[in-house]
Amino acid sequence: MTVRRFLPKSLYGGVLLLLIWTPLALGSVHPLPSSLMQVHIFLLTALWLGCRSGLPDMRVHRPRAAASGRVVMICGISLFGLFVSLLIFQLLPLPPETLKWLSPSTCHFYNQLMPHGLDTPVPLSLHASATRTSVVRFVAYASLFLLVADTIRTRRQFRGVVQVIVGVAWFMALLGMAQQFSGTTAIYWLRETGYSPYFFGPYINRNHCAAYLVIAVLLGLGLLFARKHRIPSEPTRSHGHSWLQAVEYWIGPRGLWVYALATIAGALCLSLSRGAILSLLAGLVLFALLRRSSSPASGAWRRWGWILAMIGAAGLWVGVDPLLTRLTVDEMSGELSSAGRLGLWRATWDMVKAFPLWGIGLSAYPVVFPRYQTAELNGHFLQAHNDLLQLIAETGWIGGSLLVGLLVLIGGGIVRGWQRRRDPFIRGMIPAGLSALVAMTLHALVDFNFHIPANAVLFTVVLALLYAGVRLPRRQKRDLAVSEHDAGDKNRAWRYRGALAVCGMAGVLWLCYGSARVVVANLWYPQPRFVRPHHWTQQASLSLRHDRLQRALRWHPNADTYWLSLADLEVEIVRQHLSPEDRQPPADMIARLRQADLWYQRALQQRPMDPDVHLGRLLGLQLQARFNPAQALLSESGLVAYAARVAALAPANPDLQYRLGAILLAQETATPGPLTHSRQQSLTSSDFFRQAIRLRPSLAKELLPRLLQSLPKVAALTRFTQAIPQTAEGLLEAARLMEDQSWLQARSLYLSGLASAPSKAQGMKRYGEALHRHGAYTAAHAIWEQLQAANPHDAGVYLKLADTQRRLGKNASAVRTLKQLVTRFPGQPEYRHQLAATYLHAGQLAEAQTEWQAVLRHSPYFIHAYIDLAQVYERQRDYTGAIAMMRKAIHMESGSIRFHSYLARLYRHLGANDVALREYQRLESFHPNNPDVLYQIGEYARLAGENRRAHKYYLRALRFNPDNVKFQQALDRLEE
Repeated sequence: MTVRRFLPKSLYGGVLLLLIWTPLALGSVHPLPSSLMQVHIFLLTALWLGCRSGLPDMRVHRPRAAASGRVVMICGISLFGLFVSLLIFQLLPLPPETLKWLSPSTCHFYNQLMPHGLDTPVPLSLHASATRTSVVRFVAYASLFLLVADTIRTRRQFRGVVQVIVGVAWFMALLGMAQQFSGTTAIYWLRETGYSPYFFGPYINRNHCAAYLVIAVLLGLGLLFARKHRIPSEPTRSHGHSWLQAVEYWIGPRGLWVYALATIAGALCLSLSRGAILSLLAGLVLFALLRRSSSPASGAWRRWGWILAMIGAAGLWVGVDPLLTRLTVDEMSGELSSAGRLGLWRATWDMVKAFPLWGIGLSAYPVVFPRYQTAELNGHFLQAHNDLLQLIAETGWIGGSLLVGLLVLIGGGIVRGWQRRRDPFIRGMIPAGLSALVAMTLHALVDFNFHIPANAVLFTVVLALLYAGVRLPRRQKRDLAVSEHDAGDKNRAWRYRGALAVCGMAGVLWLCYGSARVVVANLWYPQPRFVRPHHWTQQASLSLRHDRLQRALRWHPNADTYWLSLADLEVEIVRQHLSPEDRQPPADMIARLRQADLWYQRALQQRPMDPDVHLGRLLGLQLQARFNPAQALLSESGLVAYAARVAALAPANPDLQYRLGAILLAQETATPGPLTHSRQQSLTSSDFFRQAIRLRPSLAKELLPRLLQSLPKVAALTRFTQAIPQTAEGLLEAARLMEDQSWLQARSLYLSGLASAPSKAQGMKRYGEALHRHGAYTAAHAIWEQLQAANPHDAGVYLKLADTQRRLGKNASAVRTLKQLVTRFPGQPEYRHQLAATYLHAGQLAEAQTEWQAVLRHSPYFIHAYIDLAQVYERQRDYTGAIAMMRKAIHMESGSIRFHSYLARLYRHLGANDVALREYQRLESFHPNNPDVLYQIGEYARLAGENRRAHKYYLRALRFNPDNVKFQQALDRLEE
């Protein structure tokens, strides 16, 4: 095989391989497969540029572009160049005066957050390292577009790319369905994720896998419509023979293709992605309109209408039940609801208004968004769930307009080229591809598909495929043929293009080398944001992690995530080696803290608005001020001011507020002298704790033990009272938590909460229950009487009131209360059961027996009534009646140890020890390893004189409970 035939096939095979492995590698969302994807693309691009520079005979004959087409090409190159120039401009260090003129908000944040203020040139991007990485990835996508647009030269290659996309989607659909039906919580049954059960196929997020499946369905339908399908029939044959030919036709390759599309559609429904399903419907409508405009004949629609119906029916058959549930339920656990998306978009729009022209920097959204996040949005958001809105936030209106204009320009060129072609294959495939691209774009308006590398690669390949499709040669035989005149055409223009290709190849290889270094660095130490909880980095020793981080930094020295991890590791080492009693720590520990601060400052130069970096640096500075106050970089008031600035970066993040409070609490407790809250400072740890609890009330449970561990009890309770939000709910919850520590203070908080509560009923219930728990039955009685008078239909109040009256010895009042309850709710056997139990407690056996019999008449399966009736009969020494009740109870719950033990005791009262022994032996069949059952059987055996058997059961009981003194004493008595 000659070189000029081998190299194009190698490029084509490389593109197909890229389409296969990128989605299967978890969508290539992690840094390692993402960097490998870039290496793959850059190597293919370098090979392509090398071929174009050294082999002029690789040029292909394509339809000559019209003047308008050349204008479109020039405009597209100009827009692409301007967009890349904008991204590079975001990375250029700018003087403070220029930065203030271009982006006042960016200048303000740099002034507030940089360790030494804005005294040096800084870039527009607020996360420069992420912007740099994203620029390289964007260049990789652009290189892939050019590569595919030039590599696809035949209809066979076009068809092969589509078949690979559909084949990969089919495998993903089968994998996702198998995972759903098997109930696994791991991708490929191997990799556990924290997103279970929201993964699907090889993707961590099922919505992104569904977006891939949508493109595959539309491209597959396009390939079906683009081919000439005709079921052979002969008029002279019988109808049976014609049907046989039709069956043979559809069980062949076309039938397999339709089955594959039906499977993909079913998996799409099973993924429960509403955005993907709606985008598929929109894509089908657009596909139908485009096909209608290109093929107005109605016969084709009648011929293929039943094919679409079959695919849709198969899809709904696989996933109709969960899909209907998902369409009717807006909010599911662990997923963002429609209201949450609207709140997220409003916060992102506030960010757009703050950075209108130049944006915050490409991929800087995760570190800047916490500043604009509201309290209604719970969680940590890495994307805006609207790629267009996020693009405008990151690159400004200038960058968003340039990229959207570039895509519209390319799409418009594809549409104009399609309208000029008359080839049935091209006329059929281009509408399908355009519909697929529009469907993914619509889905990206409610999700972040373009931030998933595998989906971005798929979008780029399909776009380039359509661009190449409208330029395919009209004659198939000239696809690879090159005339002698073209083979020998080495004019000056070709040599000029070859020189440009060589320069481009050098640049691509340089980018490939940089991406390869990132791959090696991730092999040494994965970037922290993507590691799993059980990863080796979470279990390895600090020294091993430190060593591997250093090795990773040698390969990727510009990775701010490694700088931050290394600084956090230095601080953790110091915290583990120092105790609160150390007043003069070793010099190497102080040196580690200083080195950690340098690492933090280096990370802040790349991401000045990241709260995690500031929080880690604040902790390191606090340790310096605590163990070496003479050489501390910040005073105590400086630490408080710094903490206030960090809190303003994420005002709606409860974890950040809580950790800031913990850092200031450690500093306050380490200060010598009496503990007083008046420190002549504007903020204290209580202010941060109060904000954290307001955002997440459950943090109050963690705060009280921390305060008790750090402060004396009285001071801790006082500080806890000051830290809780001064609202009715906050006071009542704090009172509940303080009950075990100080009932007097808790009672005071309950009264304060009741005084400020807009609705006192719930607060009074909680206060009454607290009084009941602490034995204040008289005060609790007054509370329940007030609640009964205010709400006579609350059954729970009657029960609490009766219980309080019973504990106060007012059995007659308890009976009257429960009679009122039974009168109001005659159909509830539980209330009549409580009345009967109160009669029994008061010694009124006849009344209790009457009530329980009434319960059984209305509810013959109310098992507790049989137990209580047996107790009544036992008190009346009617053991036969008690045995009858217990047998009915055991018939409903045969394996209860308590029931069988009670029945055996009744038989023993009657003197029927052998029958009692049989009950325990029957109980042994249900619970062969219960030591109490074995001990009772041993006791009966001893009473019957079977000492050997009793010895065996005593030993078995001791084997299961060797610390039981009663078992050991019984065994010792038997051995004596």
